[in-house]
Amino acid sequence: MSEDLGFDERRSAAWRIAIVETARASRAPADTRHKRIALTVAVSIVALLLSSGGVAYALGMRLLPPLVAPSPTPTSVESPTPTPTPEPTEDPVVVSRSSAEQACEAVYAALDANGNVISSDIWSTSLTSAAELAQMAAGLDSSWAGLAESMGELARTPLPGPSATDAEKNDYFNAYLPVATECSALGVTLPTD
Repeated sequence: MSEDLGFDERRSAAWRIAIVETARASRAPADTRHKRIALTVAVSIVALLLSSGGVAYALGMRLLPPLVAPSPTPTSVESPTPTPTPEPTEDPVVVSRSSAEQACEAVYAALDANGNVISSDIWSTSLTSAAELAQMAAGLDSSWAGLAESMGELARTPLPGPSATDAEKNDYFNAYLPVATECSALGVTLPTD
């Protein structure tokens, strides 16, 4: 901004014109709404050019009532959900592996780029979904029983809060580590740092 706080001739002339137009418009009959709208637009444009929006906003709000805007709705974060039971014609080994991979991806999706839980609600929902998918995989192919057991144990272990003791954090990590190990065998790398 400039240090000069006074108006130059150009600004003074623009304000003079705006004031004269406003005074003339105030004497106009009440049924000339279109003239009032045109004046509002003209004054707002002049004010916008002169003050980068502040005066235009103030004048616009004074002369024309604001429209009611709809209130914003919160966005939801979608978490993975279990897939429906596959058709019987599909190979159970392929379907079970796909379910196991989806279980690991559900856990991975609940973590941010640094490997931290996005939110406890998303984590809880993802673990429930992952445990169901792992259980479905184990039902189709018993080689996924370890993953199903690990996912179930992790889902049952309470997520430690900010004031958790080291023992509680260690218990949670001990439940998480087998899941990370099982998932890495499927090509889904879960952070373990």
